Amino acid sequence: MPEEPKFEKLVLRDDEGVVTHELSLCNELPEGEVTLYEGGRLQGRLAFHKGRQHGESVFYDPAGRVTLRARYAEGKLNGDSLHFDSDGKLIRRVGYQNGRLHGPTIDYFPSGKPRETAAYKDDLLDGELVKFHEDGKVAARQHYRQGLPVREDAAKGTHPGGPKPGGPKRETF
Repeated sequence: MPEEPKFEKLVLRDDEGVVTHELSLCNELPEGEVTLYEGGRLQGRLAFHKGRQHGESVFYDPAGRVTLRARYAEGKLNGDSLHFDSDGKLIRRVGYQNGRLHGPTIDYFPSGKPRETAAYKDDLLDGELVKFHEDGKVAARQHYRQGLPVREDAAKGTHPGGPKPGGPKRETF
C-alpha cells in the first residue's frame, strides 16, 4: 500500500529574518507555487509539479512590473517566453519545445515593431532570419538550415548550399 503524501508549507528567511521563499512541498518536493522574494519584494512566482517546473513562471522587476513570463512542462521550457521592458512593452518573444529553441523568435523595437525575426528548430537557426529598420524596411536577410547559413538559391531549393565553384562567396551578417 503506497504511503500517504506528506504535505508541508515552508517559509525561508535570510539572516535578517526577511522572507526569501514561500513554497509547499509534497513528499519533500516543490508542489504548486514557489514564490521568490529579494529584499522583501516579490521577485518571481514559479509553478511546480512533482519537484519540476511545470506551468507558468513570472518574474518581476524591483517596481513589481512583469519582466518575464515563461511556460514549463516537466522542468523544460515549453511554449513562448515573453520578455518585457520596464514600461511593460513586449521586447522579445522566444519559442521553446522541450527546453530547446523551437519556432519563431522575435525581438522588438520600443515602438513595438519587429527588430529581428528568426526561426529555430531543435536549438538551431532553421529558416529565415530578418533584421529590420525601425520603419519596417528589411535591413538584412539570411536563410539558415540546421544552424548554417545557406545561399539564397539554396534556400529556394535550387542549389544544395554553399557557393558555387567560381561563384560569389557566401556573405552573412
